[in-house]
Amino acid sequence: MTTRTRDAVNETKPVRSTPIQVALLVLSLVGTGISGYLVYAHYFKIDPVCLPGAPCEVVLTSRYADMWGVPLSLLGLLMYLGLLVLCIWQLLIRSEQRGLIASGVYTLALSGTFFSLYLLYLEAYVIHGYCTWCLASGLVILSMLILSLVNLSQMGFSFRGLPHYLRVQTKRYVRW
Repeated sequence: MTTRTRDAVNETKPVRSTPIQVALLVLSLVGTGISGYLVYAHYFKIDPVCLPGAPCEVVLTSRYADMWGVPLSLLGLLMYLGLLVLCIWQLLIRSEQRGLIASGVYTLALSGTFFSLYLLYLEAYVIHGYCTWCLASGLVILSMLILSLVNLSQMGFSFRGLPHYLRVQTKRYVRW
């Protein structure tokens, strides 16, 4: 078999998904469910079912529950839907583009984790109440961040393979 024939066979051969990628897909579905429930509760003006002693309605009706007139639960739903699309896409495509999509999953999970930490700060020090659903969403996105890092390391993805304009030149900004 020549090299050219072997390359053609490798291109059509499906790439196997790892348990980490499947777990990322399941977690994005769980996050979509949590955020979807909170969007439903917001727009139909119902009190969400929470653990006893957890004032979910206090948190979800506070002035911090909206950003620019958009409920945070809707923004969370959009984030989880984006993660869901990326996870499905990563499972279905060939290997040469999987690393870039895995970095997109990592980027969304990282930004979602930072925003969840900010919301946890607001719950603890400003609102003085915790939402069970918000804490669950924070755990889901933190788990996705950890798994996306493992996924990137398993794939051997390097940011050095990206085009020059997508890479950050740290030498310019960091002087030792």
